[in-house]
Amino acid sequence: MNTTFPDADRISVVTEKDLKYREKTKNEREFFRLNDHVKIEVRALENAGNVSECRTSDISAGGLQFFSGSVYRDGMLLEISCHLEDRDPDFEPLRVYAKVVKAGQVRNSHYYNVSVKYIDVSQKDRSLIEHYIFVRQRKMIAERRVGFL
Repeated sequence: MNTTFPDADRISVVTEKDLKYREKTKNEREFFRLNDHVKIEVRALENAGNVSECRTSDISAGGLQFFSGSVYRDGMLLEISCHLEDRDPDFEPLRVYAKVVKAGQVRNSHYYNVSVKYIDVSQKDRSLIEHYIFVRQRKMIAERRVGFL
């Protein structure tokens, strides 16, 4: 039985050599990351550090990234209070403990870019963060479609 495809001359085959940046597309994240500027308060657990107020650059149910004028080292333990807006009902700030995964100074600036991973976060708190991300993402999409809400 001979089967012919009517559009066989227009079919193209993608080979391995056509795939650029093949190794860089690998995503090993466990949770979705949302670019959002959430108000947080950060306190280093070592030496009872001062509380500094910052804003996140992104947030997920597994960790977050923020910019700070304070210096944090890799491996430092932090207590972070997240002021998640758009939550119904409105709760007190969510308090989580985190470990600094990566910290580095922003080029030509006195600020530091700090990435942290939550440690010992309860399933309830993780669900609250996931819910916030879902609601916030829906609001961002709606704002793009119809303008500011």
